[in-house]
Amino acid sequence: MVCKNCGKEIEWYRGRPRVYCDRECLDEYNIKYKKDWYREKHPLKTNNCLTCNKLVVGKKYCSKQCYPVVGSTWFKIKRFEKLKKELEDIGYNNI
Repeated sequence: MVCKNCGKEIEWYRGRPRVYCDRECLDEYNIKYKKDWYREKHPLKTNNCLTCNKLVVGKKYCSKQCYPVVGSTWFKIKRFEKLKKELEDIGYNNI
């Protein structure tokens, strides 16, 4: 048998024949070929952020600041409390 990555001769003792000479060759092969093959079959999806309409790769929202605007009520309340505290810290008390 010959290693699938480097082409070295592999000794076969018993059981299932080995495809790679060692773990390093297997990892190197996966880095070279498997990632490219996977990306061809499963390309990255690009979406627009649901809040600010920015282009986002693989997600629905571009940042944590955009998520609560469309998200659940709990997130909206937490964001409001955080903003209220920030306004109080800078001296704005008309809330």
